Amino acid sequence: MKISSVILGLTLSVTVFVANAEKFKVCADPLNPPYSSNKEDGFENKIATLFAKSLGQELEYFWFPQRIGFIRNSLNAFTDETAVESKDFKCDIVMGMPAGSDMVLTTHLTTIQLTFY
Repeated sequence: MKISSVILGLTLSVTVFVANAEKFKVCADPLNPPYSSNKEDGFENKIATLFAKSLGQELEYFWFPQRIGFIRNSLNAFTDETAVESKDFKCDIVMGMPAGSDMVLTTHLTTIQLTFY
């Protein structure tokens, strides 16, 4: 339940930043089942799809293996790799990060009860 709280918290916090964007740009590992895959059949893929639909945005993935350098080469990387300064990044969100990670901003949720129908 804790990982779902972290994922939801991250997603809700980034929603504020990407609400005016045309695309919901997600950083994900192309081969990390059951979390994510380039077949878009992982549960993080499904969560990203739900948020993109609710925001009325097109879902776009930037695929990169979730290993050393993942954040640097995805979330913190400019779309134009030759740029020195830019406000356009390869993606806007990573669906699952550990709470308290010093590499990204995470939300601090105490408890959340999710009901799925």
